[in-house]
Amino acid sequence: MAASLVMVGVAGRLAFRGLLPHGNELVMFDMWVSIGAVSVLAGSLLGTRYGLLVPLAAMALSDLYIDTVLVGEGAAFVLEIAFFTWTGFALVGLLASRFGSLVDFSPRGIGTLTGAGLLGVLAFDAWTNFGVWLGPFYAHDIAGLALCYTMAAPFTMGHLVTTTIVLPAIALPYLYLARAPLAAGDASPDRAAL
Repeated sequence: MAASLVMVGVAGRLAFRGLLPHGNELVMFDMWVSIGAVSVLAGSLLGTRYGLLVPLAAMALSDLYIDTVLVGEGAAFVLEIAFFTWTGFALVGLLASRFGSLVDFSPRGIGTLTGAGLLGVLAFDAWTNFGVWLGPFYAHDIAGLALCYTMAAPFTMGHLVTTTIVLPAIALPYLYLARAPLAAGDASPDRAAL
């Protein structure tokens, strides 16, 4: 399951990247839709270890393909923000692992998973925007920090909407395979209570 999540993350990132108009790379919808979703799934279905490893592996493989090593002006900032992006997705997987026992193939379980994804969006965007603030675009004071987060608000809203729509759709087959009871009578009392 971990390997398939890595493959879905890489394939999704590359596919969505191709759909975005040129110049919108900073929006990161390609990364959030694919890597964010698999981070939440890995953490909630496979636990903390895979919640950390799956997003890091998906980012490493997709970054190798995309060739994010820049030469010249801006290379240092790209490397700096890559640190925040990679660790941000690991943070999402870690947060989602805390909800794992509540996530299953039921409306309540899918709602819990989606809620974990929305919490992950907020944590990811707070962390990565802090990294953006440390870069060359904003004054390194409280006013600059406030401006950075204000300018990022539309992107965070987009990530929240995208997560609400895409995460449940991507999650359904994984939840069915990992957490659906084999037969109605096979559900444990704890699962039936969810």
